[in-house]
Amino acid sequence: MPYPNLLKLTPPFGNVPQMEREVPLRELSADGAFRLVLLRAPAGYGKTALLRAAHARRARAGAHVAWLNLDHADNDPATLRRSLHAALRVAPVLAPDNDALLASSSVTHLYLDAVEHLDGAAIRGLFALIACVLPPSMRVYLAARALHHGGIAALKVAGTLVELDMDDLQFSPAETASYLQQQKIDIPPDDVALLQRVSEGWPAAIALIAPAWKKLRRHEEADKFILSALPEFNAYLQREVLGVLDEPMRRLLTTAAPLATFCAGLLEAALGSGDSGQQQMTLLQAAGLPLRQLPGGWLRCHPLLAGHLALRQPAPGAVYARAGTWLAHHDHVEQAIDCFLMAGAHAQAADALERVIAALSAGGQFERIVHCCEQLPTVMLQQRPALSGALLVGLLCAARGTELANWLHFYHRRSNLVGADPRYAASLDGITPLLAFLAGDTDRCIALAAAHKSHAMMVPPAPADPRHLAAYTCLWRGELAEAAALLVTARRDCAASGSPIGMALVSFLQAYLDAIGGNFDAALQQLAAADALAQQHAEQIPPFLFHGYSVGLALLIAYECNRLDLVTARLALARSLPAAGLPWDARAAMLVMQARMLALQQGQAAARQWLEAACRQGRARLPAPARALLEAEQSRMALLAGNHDAVSWHASILLQPVWAGDERCILPSQEIDGAGIAQARLLIRLGPLPEAEALIGRLLTHALATGRRWRATKLRVLLAIALAQLGKAREAEAEMALALEQAAASGMLRLFLDEGSDALGLLRILRGKARRLLSTQAATHLDVLLRGADIPAAALPSAQLTPTEATLLALVALGRTNGAIADQLDLSVNTVKWHLGQIFRKLSVSNRGQAVCKARRAGVLPMQ
Repeated sequence: MPYPNLLKLTPPFGNVPQMEREVPLRELSADGAFRLVLLRAPAGYGKTALLRAAHARRARAGAHVAWLNLDHADNDPATLRRSLHAALRVAPVLAPDNDALLASSSVTHLYLDAVEHLDGAAIRGLFALIACVLPPSMRVYLAARALHHGGIAALKVAGTLVELDMDDLQFSPAETASYLQQQKIDIPPDDVALLQRVSEGWPAAIALIAPAWKKLRRHEEADKFILSALPEFNAYLQREVLGVLDEPMRRLLTTAAPLATFCAGLLEAALGSGDSGQQQMTLLQAAGLPLRQLPGGWLRCHPLLAGHLALRQPAPGAVYARAGTWLAHHDHVEQAIDCFLMAGAHAQAADALERVIAALSAGGQFERIVHCCEQLPTVMLQQRPALSGALLVGLLCAARGTELANWLHFYHRRSNLVGADPRYAASLDGITPLLAFLAGDTDRCIALAAAHKSHAMMVPPAPADPRHLAAYTCLWRGELAEAAALLVTARRDCAASGSPIGMALVSFLQAYLDAIGGNFDAALQQLAAADALAQQHAEQIPPFLFHGYSVGLALLIAYECNRLDLVTARLALARSLPAAGLPWDARAAMLVMQARMLALQQGQAAARQWLEAACRQGRARLPAPARALLEAEQSRMALLAGNHDAVSWHASILLQPVWAGDERCILPSQEIDGAGIAQARLLIRLGPLPEAEALIGRLLTHALATGRRWRATKLRVLLAIALAQLGKAREAEAEMALALEQAAASGMLRLFLDEGSDALGLLRILRGKARRLLSTQAATHLDVLLRGADIPAAALPSAQLTPTEATLLALVALGRTNGAIADQLDLSVNTVKWHLGQIFRKLSVSNRGQAVCKARRAGVLPMQ
């Protein structure tokens, strides 16, 4: 009997670059109560690499270690014993059933790789040898794609064996980021999250997809992961996953995998051969494939493998048709739609889609609706108003103007036909107020919403209670009591119906109501509640649908409170949304906030240059109200810079009646810098001053009458500046004092600081008279304001640090090395380096010293 090849006794080298993985290695290296440690996961989850790392770590610590790569020859009992004799470094004997030498081995840790090559009888023989022959003190580690042994559960219950499966071995988000950094693959953080989501932490997928990322992202459909653009990954799947299966198993997997999820009944129906579905499920589970167990006896194939099979080896249409029929009959209608579409059974797909279209619309799943509708013949959609009506809203959300215009034209023609289905006219009545809003025509929006209130669309666009749109328009017009009453009933009804979109909208509208009244803490709490709903129900509330409207208001409130960390986070969220899909109000607020943050970080000149370029690029795509807001911000910057020519230019535009704005209808972005405020600021500088005083007085009266305390506070600041320039010092101080009282109650800061030296000069004068003119709360707020005006903008970090990052930075400030920090925080050195990279990015620095210095100036770290 030949002696085993020495290659069987040596840990193999992997082709995929490896990374030290602290959590699973800690489990493998611990001296716990378990004698057996099993790593059971499909190909590409790093089983061999982890065993190799644990083997090396034990060897460095002086332990007696042994390695054995198993193969099909070891299914012979005599060959298996001879392989163990060689691995455990005991002399081979002519009688392989003599186990005395095995029992005398001094090896303390035995590593067995590729155990999936052993059949059931060989596995039972191996476990018998481990239990009855090998020294009880020897710890045994096994790595296998699959294990043909029915006694694993009993070993777990007995406390003899612990298992690490694919959930334990997949990369965490931090490990993915660390791996990319180690391999010097530069991928933006948002794309790292996308890569993690699509790969589901499959290490081999990450290693093979990441190098091709830039090429993949250049494709307009990159978010859907075009597998045809990944030849290396496809070759890996063919060789390592599918290549080890026999032909019947490949055919079975080709049928099962593209079904997304499947159970025994569905599999039996799809196969249509009379074979037992449960038996086929058992075969799939035993094959060592990337399958996940779901509740109720269902399985799901990894999406990347399912996509590969659908691309390379698509099943016949009849398979999908049978699967779709079974799914529709068992109320899995959404999955049935996909199967019918893959089968080309368009009528059945349309019937199934009509069954769930109302639920999909109520859940905001418009991307899903558009995807399904686009695969149906246009003529079929035209004859089904329930489907094409939902498609209208989906195209609107996706900002696909050409397709939307074509469908609106068809709806206009169809709704005018005698005897036409009334749903065509109803859909038009529902969507036209929203189209008017997006075009910036608020008067028409309100008029249309009132005329068609029986089936008006809500804002953001989704079929819902017309009170959402009614409440929104009441807030525009300053009818706060009516808006509050509508929100009370809308909140109650949404809670009763369990509508997450409805509840998120109510929270957003309540935040707007609170912000108008200057209740910023309450507004931020409402926005946080809406964010939590959006995250909790992410499948029903796509980010573009809700955040597209809330992000502008959130930016304005956070900036007003000088919460610049929150502004940075919200700007990052806004930039991640499709710009074309943002309403003009949110786009205008986003551009203004970007310019103001740039002014704080790089100075007014850089901010003015950036905003001018942004205005030139977006002027043709923005409605008049948005252009007026951007023009107003440019004029404010010109005033602060003392650029007389630029101020005169902006005045020639903004002081025309058509640009003055209408304070009777004010949207969030106009609250403190629109509807006449920019004109008042220009009149203060250019005169005549009595005209400026009169305009501000009229705007202030309206703001107070409609409960707009935020806006009223801004107007009082401007009125105080105008009165001071008119020589009315006492009246100016009184107005500024009133503004400070409201600001102290609300937490308003930036509306003073952004008026520059005129406002700050009055505030400094007022500080000397604080005892006589101000309450204690307002005097304290005045001190905060003036201290804030003196803080250099460069000292402000661009984003908050996480608790781990703050702790790590504190250790850096103490002079600790990366290795020392890793030991103290129980992290790997690579993870410490990754956290440092995040800190440098957030603080806009390039080294450890700069990070510590900037954090100390900003108060993140103590000065000593």
